[in-house]
Amino acid sequence: MVSSILLARVLGVEGRGIFASWVILGSAAGGAALFGLHLYAGRAAAQEPKAVKDIYKRVFTTALYPISIAWLLLFVLFMVKDLDGGLTSWALACAFVAFSVFNAIQVQVEISRNSLKTYALARGSFAIFNLIGIASVYVLFASTPLNYFWALVLTAASGAAITYWAIGETIRDVTTKWSSTKTPFASLLDAKKDGMATLMVALATIADRLFVTLLFSAVNLGNYVVAMSIAQLQSLFSEAMAPLFFARMSALKEDDKLDKDWLAMRIRQSTIVNVMSGLLTFCASFFAIPILFGPEFNGAIGLACFLIPAFALKAIMRPFEEALKGLNKSLQQSFGLIIWFSAFVILCIPALIFDNVYYIAAAMVGAGLIGVLTMASLLKKLIQIRLTDMLVPRKSDFNGLIREITRKGA
Repeated sequence: MVSSILLARVLGVEGRGIFASWVILGSAAGGAALFGLHLYAGRAAAQEPKAVKDIYKRVFTTALYPISIAWLLLFVLFMVKDLDGGLTSWALACAFVAFSVFNAIQVQVEISRNSLKTYALARGSFAIFNLIGIASVYVLFASTPLNYFWALVLTAASGAAITYWAIGETIRDVTTKWSSTKTPFASLLDAKKDGMATLMVALATIADRLFVTLLFSAVNLGNYVVAMSIAQLQSLFSEAMAPLFFARMSALKEDDKLDKDWLAMRIRQSTIVNVMSGLLTFCASFFAIPILFGPEFNGAIGLACFLIPAFALKAIMRPFEEALKGLNKSLQQSFGLIIWFSAFVILCIPALIFDNVYYIAAAMVGAGLIGVLTMASLLKKLIQIRLTDMLVPRKSDFNGLIREITRKGA
């Protein structure tokens, strides 16, 4: 959040939009390049924790194939959009893709083997290095979008390297081989279910910004990403907690019994927190945007009124996604995200007709409602649990949250 404020203050509306366009296209290509390999590796590490060193080595090698394809995709997108920065910005975006993929694999594997300290280090190091990089450019170099993109890529590289070193310290003496003997291509085929789900997750995460990048001006994109940065504040909890649903579900073996009551309670509590966070963020946005980002971003306030409830709905949807992934039902998750994406594309048609970016933000709200109901229905059918048990809060959920927040050591 601090880095977003600094970038907006220094670059202005248009410069912020130019910088965002590079990051958004790089993130879209990175999501495609990941191809479910982080989930494939995470599931393997949860089932064979003593073979984690060999899992890392072989999955990293396999990841080089989809990364190479993503670089070609990026080249096409940069040429079609005729983005500022030319080949330099394209090369930096390619590096950003590679480091992002490797770091995503590391983070998921560490979560799956319950190495939460390394997971926290990966998250924290990226935030710290990002802030240091932006501050360094501001003090030492010209404040241009390209220089800040250099800082972001170096941040991704530093975060990945620090995490890699920390992981190496914990698995130095691990010598057990992974039971799988498949080639990289066979591993990609094995990961195809997760790959489709990952691609749809990437689209669900970035579809709105990708549409704004490709269809509207840098000024519109600058206002949009500022509104989004405010809206995303409420997602901090859901993004931190959602992977734990995957870890809990993926650790289940065939003869293990799923604790439906625990799963339903945690989903309801997550929903409560997300709704409360959304309401607080909505109320704060009217004065937070002009104070934090400057009066030239007043155009972002109206967008935030749509994006805040949209991100609240996406946050509510996340535990359902992670539970489906953990239960190795990525095809169901993919189907749910296809429904979400289809609804979003249809609802975006007015934005094309009237050339108004507000319709993109409104489409996010409508697609979010459809997405939550679809994901909840898929999980309900899979584990035979009522929708009301997962979506309707109970008094005991509030009491449980209060006890967890106020207990000693919390």
